[in-house]
Amino acid sequence: MSDAAMNVTSSPSIWNTLYERTKTNLAETIGDLDVKKGLRLVIIVGGYILIRGIAQRELAKRKLDNDVRRSEQENAAKMQEKLVDQPGSTAAMPFGWGNKTRRRRKQQEEAFADIVERVNQKKNSGDDVEDIEDLLED
Repeated sequence: MSDAAMNVTSSPSIWNTLYERTKTNLAETIGDLDVKKGLRLVIIVGGYILIRGIAQRELAKRKLDNDVRRSEQENAAKMQEKLVDQPGSTAAMPFGWGNKTRRRRKQQEEAFADIVERVNQKKNSGDDVEDIEDLLED
């Protein structure tokens, strides 16, 4: 380091000057503060703190709702895949005789039928393209 740089960083007078300037500026700012300006400053800072807290809570609620919704969708997709892979497995649902059990069983059958229909449509969609290509080549 050069001598000038050493003098600037090691000189205690720079720190004293900085301290004195800061103290003077704060004293002048607070000295110019009257009741009206002070009240305005308190209202602005208080409003900011209040609104920021409310906004953070709302954003946290939205994030939690989105995370819960996403996890429910993932769980539903996993259950549908499980039903497709193992259609006879009903160990996850308890056996019963009431309306609730019949409704749940009916929903399972409808979900399974929808999945089977989608799988069949995906298989058939590739065949349609091949059939059209065969017709165009003739």
